[in-house]
Amino acid sequence: MSARRVLLVDDEEMVRLSLRDMLELAGYEVVGDAANGEEAVGLAKAVRPDIILMDINMPRKDGVQAAQEIMASFPLPIVFLTAYSDSRNVSRASAAGAFGYLVKPCRQADLAPAIETALARFREARAQQQDAEHVRWALETIRRLSREITTNPDIDGVVGLALRCVLSAMKVPAVALFLARRDHLFIRAHLGVDDAGASAFCVPLGETLFWRAIVTGQPAAFTGSDEKSHRGTPVALPPPFGWAGSAVAAPLHDTEARGQADFRGCLAVFRPEEVAFPAAQISILQALASELVVAFQMAQTRQALAWRLWRNTDPGA
Repeated sequence: MSARRVLLVDDEEMVRLSLRDMLELAGYEVVGDAANGEEAVGLAKAVRPDIILMDINMPRKDGVQAAQEIMASFPLPIVFLTAYSDSRNVSRASAAGAFGYLVKPCRQADLAPAIETALARFREARAQQQDAEHVRWALETIRRLSREITTNPDIDGVVGLALRCVLSAMKVPAVALFLARRDHLFIRAHLGVDDAGASAFCVPLGETLFWRAIVTGQPAAFTGSDEKSHRGTPVALPPPFGWAGSAVAAPLHDTEARGQADFRGCLAVFRPEEVAFPAAQISILQALASELVVAFQMAQTRQALAWRLWRNTDPGA
């Protein structure tokens, strides 16, 4: 792995020289140094370092102002150099998006941990931001599909596209749309679920994960170790996954709206690992399911015949 590329910013030349020696001794590559925030902004644009070590108190443009300008143009992790008594500026630096601090004079032993921690925090923050943007994209796409379903009689095709959005947003290998008819549940549409297993899936309404979600109007989940929750709800994934190790189901209606729709069902996602879904992911699934509800409600009123044909077709029949 190539050495981490560091930009040094401090108005004291001796500090920059000392930090350069310590960083190079620790295996980092110093790709530039600047004496003030204005120089730092220009150098950061020119050399695009992996990380910046930046003093806060500097002439012409201080470290916080420079950091704000850099982060607005091309985000990267910044570790601020500060003093023990610098609490006011530390607060400003935090608001600017600092990923770490080093107290001056810096010690050799502190450099690598501060840099690697800042890089890890930055990667995590970027991943969270990308995930949030991806979820927003999936929700907006399903909203557009909701409008599409009002004019397109190919409800299967529209639902298939919506399920692809769910897989992408949830980062899971399998998703299924369950509908209840009379006294049984069946899989109406799916992606990533074993085809033969999906066609054969038809279970009596009762204490299953999916039926609990439908009845309560609240998400329900299981992991493979949760025998009570798992009983009666196994779903096979294609090889090499085998049986689903965990799942979460979100209702396609809430308990108050149940009587206003001519369908009962839930949206469920699966993965092979026996690891519980975090609350944030369950909330995402619930939001995606809510968008599907809007699509189905519109289909009932604007594509009544196509809706009834789709609603009453059992793919496994």
